[in-house]
Amino acid sequence: HQGDQRIKPGVGHRGDAHVRINRREGVRCGGRARLGQRVEQGGLAGVWQADAADLHCGAAQLRRRADLPGVFETIAEEAASHGRHRAAAGSMRIAEFFTAGSDPVKVERRYRRFRELADLGVPALASARVEIDYRAGFLPCYRLPGSGRGTVLVHGGFDSLIEEFLGIWQRIAAAGFDVIAFDG
Repeated sequence: HQGDQRIKPGVGHRGDAHVRINRREGVRCGGRARLGQRVEQGGLAGVWQADAADLHCGAAQLRRRADLPGVFETIAEEAASHGRHRAAAGSMRIAEFFTAGSDPVKVERRYRRFRELADLGVPALASARVEIDYRAGFLPCYRLPGSGRGTVLVHGGFDSLIEEFLGIWQRIAAAGFDVIAFDG
């Protein structure tokens, strides 16, 4: 898609009750958190999944592809302000994913904020995080100890964030394997 092409939302419509218009701040999302609360309180399925109501709201605001990162960053911050940190992390991941790789905002603001929200949503993440020196920077990793059955390296792939695989590497550690999970 070119930046000026129109995007038609595939879900929802402007009449949804959970979408409020605030003339000073634009469309505000996340006021109705019932679905997101179930994600927050539930297990690991969809641990970084954006709330369905937030997805509807975001889709209703999109006019062109270039709007997507800013729209979902705003939705993420709104969800965070209501204490819905896992849903906020999911929306921030969408904003980060659709930010051009050459844009310094991708890492300097959106990825770092995703990690902050992930830590708030799953506090044990911060204590499992390690940074392995690599060239002029570091390789962000997570290390979960098992019971000595061996070590499993988990790599998410080209365009993923390792935090997205939290449920997988927690289950591997629970099976007794040390886990080192990293982005590449």
